[in-house]
Amino acid sequence: VVFVLDGGNYVERMRTPAILDRLIARKAITPVVAVFVEPGDRQEEYSRNARWRAFLTSELVPLVDERFRTFPAPEKRVILGSSLSAYGAVDLAVEFPGVFGLCAALAPPAQTPTVITHQTKGLEATRAVKFFVLAGTYDSMANGGRRLRTALAMGTGVVKYLEVPEGHNTETFRGHIDDALKALLGE
Repeated sequence: VVFVLDGGNYVERMRTPAILDRLIARKAITPVVAVFVEPGDRQEEYSRNARWRAFLTSELVPLVDERFRTFPAPEKRVILGSSLSAYGAVDLAVEFPGVFGLCAALAPPAQTPTVITHQTKGLEATRAVKFFVLAGTYDSMANGGRRLRTALAMGTGVVKYLEVPEGHNTETFRGHIDDALKALLGE
């Protein structure tokens, strides 16, 4: 299952369902159930909000596992986000590695590495979660991705880092959804 934060944007502007269909048809990834999760208030919910975390991990994930034929295991569950929702994705993976064992952070903001370096579960998550991090060379927030990569390197887990000569925008995110998913789910 791939849980995509800022879901409406990923469906409407980034055409993620079509990207998933192509990846599955080409056998670049195994078939997935995609859940596009739309926040009520991005600033509040992607900032370590306990109620948001509980909704996703205690309500939404079990509901999806109950209604669809999934593999209910962390190594089969992706949490994906870009920009501020990348912070939210990393936060969820760090706090709940028993729920989300795969995390894609596309162009995370500069404060994102603190989720690893300033949280008691941070170092543990670097061992338990497989991460994909994207940074754009021409992104004013490129240091967020670079610093996250460095923070994740403190552990012994798997981190795939990709830096591209692009900026911080929907086109960059859309253009590398496939890279993220192939790195995390590819055969």
